[in-house]
Amino acid sequence: MSGTAMECRTCAHCNSPNMAKSRCGQCKSVWYCDRECQRQHWGSHKAQCRLLTLALMSASTQAQAAEMLFFEAATVQTRGAAGWEHFVIDGVDFLAVANFFTSAPGRQPSMTTDSAVYTATTDGVQLQLTEVQRFRTTGAHGVAHLESGGRHYLAVPNYYGGDAVILRWDTAARRFTELQRVKCDGGGGVEAMDVGGRPMLAFAEFNLGIAALYALDEERFQLWQRVPAPGCGAIAHMRVPTADRGQKLLMLAASYVTRQTGWRTRSTIFALNDAGSAFEKHSEVATVGAHDVEVVSVHGRHFAFYSNDKDERSTKQDSELFEWVGLFPNGRLVSRQKVGRHRWRARAHAADLLLARHASAHHGAYPFPTGRH
Repeated sequence: MSGTAMECRTCAHCNSPNMAKSRCGQCKSVWYCDRECQRQHWGSHKAQCRLLTLALMSASTQAQAAEMLFFEAATVQTRGAAGWEHFVIDGVDFLAVANFFTSAPGRQPSMTTDSAVYTATTDGVQLQLTEVQRFRTTGAHGVAHLESGGRHYLAVPNYYGGDAVILRWDTAARRFTELQRVKCDGGGGVEAMDVGGRPMLAFAEFNLGIAALYALDEERFQLWQRVPAPGCGAIAHMRVPTADRGQKLLMLAASYVTRQTGWRTRSTIFALNDAGSAFEKHSEVATVGAHDVEVVSVHGRHFAFYSNDKDERSTKQDSELFEWVGLFPNGRLVSRQKVGRHRWRARAHAADLLLARHASAHHGAYPFPTGRH
């Protein structure tokens, strides 16, 4: 036995006081005697792991786990994937992917292809993705899940199709069926949100330079508002504190490029008016070919990350993290950090924000810019 004292850990399944050798590969917070104890405890443990299910990464050594490194958990064939969405229905985890195009050597790319929905399951160690269904899309660019009154919807904008498809979950058939299609010209993204108690879908219509909002009215989605947003290719929303100790709903539009102002078109922030009847322009932030925007709130602080693609001179642009500072209406998004353009060669086309819990119990938000489709 070495001279270094070893920390004693109790098995979460059998409560053995002996040194546990295996740690949960997802939350990294519970320990087990061996793989068998881990398997038997999974039924009780999986609920508290739910928020970290998307990671589903297992480290190969304890040292790697402590550093929170990511490892490949699974692969799945995609077709120019341009959007992923995780959601839960009746306790089952799903992943939906929006496929942009199909291509093959010696053939012209086809924008008409299939997007897909998968179930995501794990035994606490390995990730399994099982295809549930496919549905036809044309240049699908983004996907959003919305739940209202126990019903589940998926919305996918077709960049080249001239519309967006909205699907509804059929409980009996255990699959999505098409509910309706709405006009969408150059759909670059979609965001689901609650606006004053009304479930809504906001589509970024790049070709028209607008954000189009559709409200769920009984069985179908009806056009609620079109907001001018030049170059808008992606949408996000956040809630910020107000001077009267309330919250204000903001809608953020990422502006990619316009004929009038080029790649340096400023991205607009809209605020829901006091009557709750419309979004109105509040402010702008400087972006360069912003292809995506993602938001996250951590310990009462609110962040927005803009993934910048290119300008007329370079395909290497800094992406930028902003923080909301102050109380609405006087508050603003203030730049906090630029993610260096020299760290990757590909143009940043999308981003996501991951909340991670370290062994020290500190939490952090980490932006992940990604390259082209």
